[in-house]
Amino acid sequence: MDNKSAHVISFLFHPLLLATYIFAAFIFLEPMVVVPAGYSSVARWLIVLVVWLTTFAIPVLSLALLKFMGTIKSFTLRNRQERLLPFFYIALFYALTAYYFSAQMMVTGLTAGIFVLTAIMIFAAAVVTLFWQISAHALGVGGLTGTLLAVNLMLPGPQVNYLLLVVVLVAGLVMSARLRLQAHTPAQVYAGFLLGLFISFMIIFWF
Repeated sequence: MDNKSAHVISFLFHPLLLATYIFAAFIFLEPMVVVPAGYSSVARWLIVLVVWLTTFAIPVLSLALLKFMGTIKSFTLRNRQERLLPFFYIALFYALTAYYFSAQMMVTGLTAGIFVLTAIMIFAAAVVTLFWQISAHALGVGGLTGTLLAVNLMLPGPQVNYLLLVVVLVAGLVMSARLRLQAHTPAQVYAGFLLGLFISFMIIFWF
């Protein structure tokens, strides 16, 4: 893997995009997992659009504002101290989004659970960042892997199995890309993956 490919992979699987990907995959493969019966096909994909807006577009605009104000130097947040405020802010935003989806849009418990676990993972990353830098990309793909592993145990089926296999392969690519770019040490990458895997599996399995 060369640096250009590593940059592309890091961009395509940015942690803030993962919620959109997992919801789109469930809507396509197993819609009843994330939305109750009765939603039309158009309504289901509108929910994916709302997920993209609330979990990616708005947080990115917030980061752009922080960059404009000089609070952060770049969107990559490579400096450990720069990560604290964005991490806590995004964690709070995900928690509010979880409340909105569960209280206003009448989605399934798994949908609310994904937002809750994401907020908890980001908050955990912020706490770790107080002392040590951890890979947010690895944390994200670890969370995705743990979520699908828990869903597979609760609702076994070939489609979820295939999706889990794809996510494991993606996780390997993302972690390799972060190491290739020397954005993190191996310990930071592996710790991020294991933390995301553990938190997501425990929350989704017991939610």
